[in-house]
Amino acid sequence: MKFASMAKSKEYLAAADKLVIAPNIASMRTATQEMVTQAGLDVMFAPLTLNLGAAVYQSKLHTGYYLDLDWTYWSIWDDWMEK
Repeated sequence: MKFASMAKSKEYLAAADKLVIAPNIASMRTATQEMVTQAGLDVMFAPLTLNLGAAVYQSKLHTGYYLDLDWTYWSIWDDWMEK
């Protein structure tokens, strides 16, 4: 396989096959939930969270998080910490 990271488990592929032949929306929803659960078990995704609340009060952290007018423009890569 050229891209090993794109390999899917047999269980995941079986759940995908169930989704393709699902006769109605309720069955599709159930099959999709099975696929997502299996993807989590296969560690095909990793939930990422960002809790900056505690970090912004540290004097060593330099951030513009609370200074930006609109938080959608805040860039995490512009933040830095002193040694």
